[in-house]
Amino acid sequence: MRANLQRVTKEVRHLGVIGDVHARIDLLQRASDALEAAGVDIVVCVGDIYAQREGSAECCRFLRDRRIQTVRGNHDRWFLDAAGRDRDLRTSIGPDAIEFLSALPITLTIHSVAGPVLLCHGVGSNDLAHIPQTFPNSFVRRAIRLGLIPADCKLVIHGHSHLQRQQHLGGIRFVTVGPLHSHPSAGCITIDSQNDLVSTVAY
Repeated sequence: MRANLQRVTKEVRHLGVIGDVHARIDLLQRASDALEAAGVDIVVCVGDIYAQREGSAECCRFLRDRRIQTVRGNHDRWFLDAAGRDRDLRTSIGPDAIEFLSALPITLTIHSVAGPVLLCHGVGSNDLAHIPQTFPNSFVRRAIRLGLIPADCKLVIHGHSHLQRQQHLGGIRFVTVGPLHSHPSAGCITIDSQNDLVSTVAY
């Protein structure tokens, strides 16, 4: 798993974050344009690019061409697992999209002006995990002990649960990004890491 970790070396302050995409190329384009217009230093995406509808290949191409730092979601992993056994499924999105999804890291470390930021889909390297409502601090402490979250992490940005919320747990701020398709301001946020400010962006 460690081989799938990547690091962004540029120190950033303003992050633009795109939530679960689920093949919505129309919303992905609009959200990306809105974040670039907001003047962020970097645009990142929490994954789940693939969905069983048209648009998955176009989303992969768009993310690649815009150089949007993206992590792999559980839907992307499930698709790749199934596509390895199903030629028709592979053909449905083409080799370029397969290559893009296959190369996505599980997590991405971003060096912000406030310290290390972890971008992931679920919680750390577990793309199916989400922070429970009961005993969330205990869950976070265990995730750190297991190595799912680096001990020096100050901020975790993730999706998967289709919620949009913020929590301070175990000395770490967790920002959960909603999916693009839920409502006009979900799935598109900016984070000022220096001032610890999260804002939704309409698109």
